[in-house]
Amino acid sequence: MYFNIVKQNTMMMQYTWVIRALFLFFAGVFSDSSFGQIFTGRVTDSQKAVALPYANIFVRGKSVGGITDIRGHFAIDITKSSLSDSVVISYLGYESISIPRRQITSGFYDIELSPVSYQLDEVIALGKRRFVFPGRKPNRQR
Repeated sequence: MYFNIVKQNTMMMQYTWVIRALFLFFAGVFSDSSFGQIFTGRVTDSQKAVALPYANIFVRGKSVGGITDIRGHFAIDITKSSLSDSVVISYLGYESISIPRRQITSGFYDIELSPVSYQLDEVIALGKRRFVFPGRKPNRQR
């Protein structure tokens, strides 16, 4: 009788360990989708290798995004975006980069933006000229 109780307790402990192992396995598999994914990295100039402060990072078509800090570092939560979305990194005077969301994994990304310049043929500045006579207040448009 004593042998039978010990055998049952040993088998129960083995089942408990199997259940715990399965729980940990499934928790690890689904942890990436159930918990948030943070997209982190640094945005730099591709020619000078200097940080680009206040560059824009956003998910196209969503209200998810942010800007880089003074050293070019960023971290945004892209959990609310779907795998078909893309993350756009842009900065004034540089070419924008679009990264598909499904290619973003955990880790630190070093993103380099290339400068772009546009050659203008002609610039026309139009203005409105108003005269103000001494002692009169200018007419203000409402």
